[in-house]
Amino acid sequence: MSANRPPSVLDAWDELTRDVRPPARASVRTRRTTSTLVPLLVGAVVLCAIAIIPNLPQGLGRAAATSLSSEGARATPSPTDLHVGIKRRLVKIWGVSISDDRRSVRIDFIGASAAGTFDPSYPCSEGYEATAEILGEELAIGLYSLRGTGPFPTASRGIVFACTDVGYARTMDIPLVETFGGNVVRDLAGQTFFLGPPDWLASFGALPDGWELRDEGNSLGNNRVPRWQRTWSPARDPDPLRDPLLELFHSHGGPALVDGGADRSTVEINGLPAELHFEPAVGNTDFGEMVLLWSIGDDGFALVGYTRDFTRDELIRLAESVTLP
Repeated sequence: MSANRPPSVLDAWDELTRDVRPPARASVRTRRTTSTLVPLLVGAVVLCAIAIIPNLPQGLGRAAATSLSSEGARATPSPTDLHVGIKRRLVKIWGVSISDDRRSVRIDFIGASAAGTFDPSYPCSEGYEATAEILGEELAIGLYSLRGTGPFPTASRGIVFACTDVGYARTMDIPLVETFGGNVVRDLAGQTFFLGPPDWLASFGALPDGWELRDEGNSLGNNRVPRWQRTWSPARDPDPLRDPLLELFHSHGGPALVDGGADRSTVEINGLPAELHFEPAVGNTDFGEMVLLWSIGDDGFALVGYTRDFTRDELIRLAESVTLP
């Protein structure tokens, strides 16, 4: 499977996608992330109205569209065209899961706070709509926020109110018009998700006795290439500050883009150069964190371990045992 996102063929789906362009993508250098959705507080002012947006008519081919009110419930269709004068903006998805019958998907995202009643002429009025289409063995999803474009409202004394940018964790269920049997989900905002472990995952040739895979999933923060994170530990539900832990980030088709401590040195993995980041103390603990970065072909890796559990040489030997399928 190619790691590059295919050219968009979604412009003709429906009125929602026809005039929307994805935002420019920038490379992201990120600290370690987890597969758990974390609500993001973007900032706050006052006075925001969240929309109950009607369903869009279904588009061409196998497209499906759904809408979300401020409370997370699916809105009912309306014959009134409320899309006139509304700004559309792609919103990043933070998680995707599929139903047992594989006829619907649930997406997690960060949405604005709810206040007031939807009015298309009011600039703070915001709702969400999503559209999805099965393209061969992949599922493409676009999530959009819609905000009115009228003048800012003013109070009786001429005070101008600004829109809030407070974000909260939200979900939306998107029905599919047919069963999806694939594993790859393309977010039109630029990300790639996998519904289960991808077939390009590397494997460890050596792990300490008793260490088992405890968690895995998509790792966000790198728009350019898909990334998968796995965690091993002898503990069933490991606490990084208490239990032995080992994490591996694998980017398919590009660097892992994971940062570690400021103490950095060059080492070798199987005779090739690698970079070791070291943080001498994790929080208020007495042990340090090691982040080992290297590549195998076009794939990037970041192996994260702690001096409490491994020496520097032991971590390097573990990295040397990683092989691609």
